[in-house]
Order: sequence, then C-alpha cells, then structure tokens
Amino acid sequence: METISGAVVIGAGVMGSALAQHIAEYGFPVWNAARRAAGELARELPAAITAVNIADISSLPDGTAVILAIPLSAVATIPPEVGAGRILIDVANYWPRLDSASEFATHPRDSSLGVATHFAHAHVAKTLNHLAFDALAFDARPPGSPDRRAQAVAADDQRVRSAVMDFVNTLGFDPVDAGPLKNGRLFAPGTTIFNGGWRDATSMRRVLERHLRNSAGTSRQSL
Repeated sequence: METISGAVVIGAGVMGSALAQHIAEYGFPVWNAARRAAGELARELPAAITAVNIADISSLPDGTAVILAIPLSAVATIPPEVGAGRILIDVANYWPRLDSASEFATHPRDSSLGVATHFAHAHVAKTLNHLAFDALAFDARPPGSPDRRAQAVAADDQRVRSAVMDFVNTLGFDPVDAGPLKNGRLFAPGTTIFNGGWRDATSMRRVLERHLRNSAGTSRQSL
C-alpha cells in the first residue's frame, strides 16, 4: 500500500509556504523547492523546512510526496521526471490572470488531467486546492471534531487516493473520496464546493454525488 511519510513542496509563494509550514507542524519531514537555488531559498525558510533544488527531488527518501503549489502556467518548467514513481498532489487552480496563455486555458476545470499528462510517471492526486492558504492552520481540527472541514480527494489509483486521504486526515481535515482524477473538476474554481466556503464531509459528499448524478444523466442524453 502507498504511504506518505514526508513531503516536498514545489512553490515558495503564499500557498506553498503555508503548506510546507503546516505539514512540518504535524511532524512530517518537509522540503521546499522553487525556481531559485536552494541556497537562496534556505535563507527564507524556518528551521523545520529544508530547501532543496528541483533537480534533487528524485534523491529524496521513498514515501516523500511531491506537492505542486505553483501557477499552472509554470508546470511546463518543471522536469516531468521530478514526480516519477511518487505521489504528486496537485493543489493548483486555473486563474485567468496567470494562466490564460497556457495550455490549461482550453479546459480550465480539467487542469489536473493536464498535470497528470505532464508528470506521466507520477501518481497524481487532486486535493487541498479548495482551501485558502490562511485557512490551513485556522480550520484544521483533530479527527472526530464536529466542526471539522472536509477536503475532496481525487486520484485514479485507489491506493494512492487512500494514502492521500490518510495524509489529509493527519493534516487536520476530513478527506472525502471524490473518485478518479477527472472528478477534480467538481471542486475547481467556479464550482459549488470551491465557491461554497466551509463544508463538512457529509455536505461535501452530497454535493459530489449530486454533480456526478447530473453528469451521468447528461452523458446518457448525449448518446
């Protein structure tokens, strides 16, 4: 079974930095990589997070997940082999101001499928994209808390999905199984889940199930 025992966050913007710090606070070894050299990046990082060059990610320990926290327009600048054999968690969203000139503009809600095409040898999952950087620490709760916020998780491989769901649970959120990676479009910007703010696991499952039923009905009508 796949397991996540550490994480390397690609991206040193507000979301990448917040994720790296949040994951480190839950006891995982954490690395941070960006377009800048590791030596320069290291001067900005807290002691619990280690700077690493993107080219050196492949040498990190087994079980280290790659977390993609960069604009979609920058995905093509990351060598595809970076995620080879690893779980790659895509937290990126399509934003017209940043990504309108990229290949993701054609099908913006299906951006994770484009990420999976680029990182063809990685095990791509979509989650944590419908959570603002400043809500990570604020909304995280222990398991079983009645007011715990949910995060949908989509991935084609059930073992990968389970591993990412365990990871999300450890980070303080209720994971909701959203099925295959294509269902990441159900919690992309502009959707009920993305725009609806805080949701618990029960209400999120209800929204996902409704959208999937509607999608199935539309597919049947088009046959």
